Amino acid sequence: MPFAAAARSVVCHGVGQACARSDGVSHSSSCEAVQGVQFRIAAQITGTLPDGTSVPGVPVFSLQEETLPRELCSGLVQAAEPAARRDIKLVDNSLAFVIDSVVPAGVADMMLALTELLGYNSAAPGIQTPPGMRMNKALHILMPDSFSRSLSDRIQHLLPQELDGCKLLGLSSRLNCYKYDDGDRFRMHIDGEWPGYGIGHDGVSMVEWPATLSKISLLLYLNDESDGVQGGATRLYSAQRVECTDQPVDVQPAKGSALLFRHGHGGDSVLHEGLRVGPGASKYVCRINVLYESC
Repeated sequence: MPFAAAARSVVCHGVGQACARSDGVSHSSSCEAVQGVQFRIAAQITGTLPDGTSVPGVPVFSLQEETLPRELCSGLVQAAEPAARRDIKLVDNSLAFVIDSVVPAGVADMMLALTELLGYNSAAPGIQTPPGMRMNKALHILMPDSFSRSLSDRIQHLLPQELDGCKLLGLSSRLNCYKYDDGDRFRMHIDGEWPGYGIGHDGVSMVEWPATLSKISLLLYLNDESDGVQGGATRLYSAQRVECTDQPVDVQPAKGSALLFRHGHGGDSVLHEGLRVGPGASKYVCRINVLYESC
């Protein structure tokens, strides 16, 4: 099955609303930049709907590197504004911080348009959540390794170089993207740990990277209040072992910036939730896992 390039009519239908800001300014250049991107289904795995129902065959897409705009690969390293870290003070001093300017605003617009080109699904592949917890739409994609390497090179000096005695490796090439429409939210939870994933040697299939394990969630915000998003802050509490919920810290979406915090099945995983999004533009965010040696 050859790679498929979405036709112009599909692209315009899929990203028209996402590319129009509430102030009437169009993001048509971002939409045009991704029109030639080619993609295929890399895997079809069981996922869950917001009501907790399991659904088989939810797709994960892989993207062909040669068809991506340069800005989504090697161009990230040349971004003019350097990335900068701001630590977040949680009640129990759990690890959480923001990195500003992870990607330029134009690249965030392009990524948003790309996700709308592929389309969101009510079911999230490989995710198991109880009824009513994850109230949003999902899209999981595999970016070429050049994207994850470029992004990692840009922020690696700002990440913990070692956690639990395990050395930092970089970023997974699997992006778990979520779209929050009016009224959508993600109730309190912790993020699970994942191995790294990438595109196989055939250029299509999803492969698991051996000896890798994620320890930090990176939530990359693709839009913000300037695009008409209302609400949708990420609320952080404490580590799971502390379970302190009376002194939360809210982090507002900021286009091109990322929120990072500990995750996994241990006590250090940070409790958090995505607050309700109000009327106006949808909120878009991609989770990327920060990988360490599996030790």
